[in-house]
Amino acid sequence: MIAKQVAESLTTGTPTNSIPKLVDRVVTALMVDRQWIMIKTDFLLHAARTREVAAMLAAHHAELRETLVAHLAAAVDVDVEGMPPALRTEDGLARAVSTVHDGAMLRLLIDPDEQALRRWLRDLLIALLDHPAGPSQRQRRG
Repeated sequence: MIAKQVAESLTTGTPTNSIPKLVDRVVTALMVDRQWIMIKTDFLLHAARTREVAAMLAAHHAELRETLVAHLAAAVDVDVEGMPPALRTEDGLARAVSTVHDGAMLRLLIDPDEQALRRWLRDLLIALLDHPAGPSQRQRRG
């Protein structure tokens, strides 16, 4: 379900390579609901105890990463000086985006302010994805 929300938010509307605009689309489209997070948390605990369910969940996460990779490749330059090696591939960056999202959603268990969560998630994702070009990018562009 999340993969579908992300894919639809990234493919509808005017095409853009603006990271803040892409992040806004995704954050606006995501279901942010405390009750849903509680259900998802219960499901994660069930998956931790049941191999078949864990495999289904892993497949869902892989689908979400593939969706993210397809769009991150076009919008994010992963070859920026100063970026940790784990974030220099589209897959690594997609994993980081998923981790930020999952962590932000858990915040709803403690603080039920959904609008504050959307703003915080937006800020975190922009900080992760929107970085200035390093010297190697300036040389290639110049």
